[in-house]
Amino acid sequence: MDFQISVYTSLGSCLALSILYVSSLYVWSSEENRDHPSTVKKRFFSVFVVMLISPFFVYLFSSPNMFNYYTIWEVMGLRTKGLMSAVFIPLLLTMILFLGPLSVQLTNGIWKIYSEPMFWLNHCQNLLWIRNHIVAPLSEEFTFRACMLPLLLQSFTPITSIFITPMFFGVAHLHHMIERLRTGMDKKTAIVISFFQFFYTSIFGIYSAYLFMRTGHFVAPFIVHAFCNHMGFPDIPDLINQTEPKRCIFCLLYILGLVGWILLLPTMTYPSWYQNNQFWMNSSDFDYFFIMKSNTNIAIICFSTITVIFASKSDTSAINIPSFIKICNQTDPQLGNCIRNSIITLRPYLNRGIPELNVPSLEPLFVDEIKIEQTGNGMELSAAFKNISLSGVTRFRLRSVRTNITTGKFRMKVWFPNLVLNATYELRGKLLMMPLNGKGACFGNFTDIDGVLSMKINRVERNSQQYYQIDFISSEFNIGS
Repeated sequence: MDFQISVYTSLGSCLALSILYVSSLYVWSSEENRDHPSTVKKRFFSVFVVMLISPFFVYLFSSPNMFNYYTIWEVMGLRTKGLMSAVFIPLLLTMILFLGPLSVQLTNGIWKIYSEPMFWLNHCQNLLWIRNHIVAPLSEEFTFRACMLPLLLQSFTPITSIFITPMFFGVAHLHHMIERLRTGMDKKTAIVISFFQFFYTSIFGIYSAYLFMRTGHFVAPFIVHAFCNHMGFPDIPDLINQTEPKRCIFCLLYILGLVGWILLLPTMTYPSWYQNNQFWMNSSDFDYFFIMKSNTNIAIICFSTITVIFASKSDTSAINIPSFIKICNQTDPQLGNCIRNSIITLRPYLNRGIPELNVPSLEPLFVDEIKIEQTGNGMELSAAFKNISLSGVTRFRLRSVRTNITTGKFRMKVWFPNLVLNATYELRGKLLMMPLNGKGACFGNFTDIDGVLSMKINRVERNSQQYYQIDFISSEFNIGS
């Protein structure tokens, strides 16, 4: 079975799909930035409309003979045979690649948060989280993989197609340059960041296209895309700053993950595991392309490694600071007022998180453990609160901010109208001669809370970059009721 369409037809239809996808994001006239809830909701609607239209491109521009053997849904990777393998095996393969970062998260205790139902419940109500983890991967993989690849594979070999598709995918992300310029970023910085984004999205597009062709399933690149969005770039500076022997162990795990991914890539994507009998399996160079374990696969991984290193060492001045964050100059004589106004402006965004800066939602706030030790006046008390969920922290009012940039001291007074606490506790001690022991779940509903946050920071230099590190931080709270 040989299904052929002209090169102009396949490239033209894919270009039209790319233009349709990007232009749908800008059909709405709005002064708000891309993270504003109204903008996010409008773009959700836009990309879902594009997803409804995209299959018609596959149907109208494909070889008519193809649909005598396959349904349009099978060609687009929407099929049930081998589905469970496509859901889990490519994800496991990608987790092997992220062995180093996942190990760091495990030792940092981040995985404990993932076991909290409130963590997922809160994020499922967060528009930015839904956009980054569900809607963006779903719409992009559906349009750029499930709809474009079947068209390209009717004109090009798998080797060629796997490198053409990411170009459309990468170029489609250049539209972010428009938004960066709109927020006031200078042209040079906007161009550098946008082309770097084109670079790494194209890299991921190669891997994603590989998974789609190898498994014959849309769900495989979709789940992997969502996972990669969640993980982000490996934090190389954090790895470097680890103490020994942790740093050595983590470096080894990074390398093992990379090597393991390279070696397992052909095996864990073997087509028979996914019952993949798509039409491109008959291509004369399919076996050659997917059996080789060096040239193309090694090139992809080396390209990815260079991207990660470049990202971790890039100048922090090129970081895309969201427009709603007001930057304060340390020489400002009214620095305290500037910081106060910045925090007040930032408060509503803390409720839903700031993905651009890897700041999670603070509503509710999750804390692993708080320990309290109290002795004296006939009392000995040791209490440990674990798996703490604190709601209401973003509804604070900032009473005052005092700063001394010379000494690095900061002092803030805040007031919370209401805080709700859920946790587990373990209590040991005695009051006078009476023992106090117990453990279990606890709940607290507190109102009228005054707090004072004191902090001292110190400027340090790492890799020719200036950073501020926190030397100590303390807090005091008085609960009204």
